[in-house]
Amino acid sequence: MHALRSNELQFAELVRFFVARTVGNAERAEPGDVLEFASGDAVARAFLMPRKSELLMVEVDSGLVLSTDGEKAADRLAALHRLNESARFEHGWLATLDDDDMMVLHAVLPVATVDGDAFCAMIEEGLDRAATLVAIFAGMPERGATQESSDADAGMMFIRG
Repeated sequence: MHALRSNELQFAELVRFFVARTVGNAERAEPGDVLEFASGDAVARAFLMPRKSELLMVEVDSGLVLSTDGEKAADRLAALHRLNESARFEHGWLATLDDDDMMVLHAVLPVATVDGDAFCAMIEEGLDRAATLVAIFAGMPERGATQESSDADAGMMFIRG
């Protein structure tokens, strides 16, 4: 029970640090179970893992919904899997699709190893990675398509804001 309380206190301190850095006034921070921060179409969330409270998860909803129907779906899903495969040794981020087919990035670290600066950097990195992936996947042409036809098909995918 003591470790759980310690993890919760550590998370609360991280939230206060983040709020102080982004808003400029830590007194406005009322730490809860989840920190949520919106930036453009993306939303970053940070929380302790429900069943492993010693782990901190940062997830970023990219705002990009990848259609799992149609001819582009197989190419985009394969690209997402290849991206995760090639990046697995470079960083701790994983890109997935949620139940609504939105691209979501996840990273998990032991909360005890994360200080305020690292926490802020982790959220910023997740938002940056999400923006990069949105740009890549939004411009991804269909297999064998010319640039002209891929521009016309771009409407099949949308950014939800």
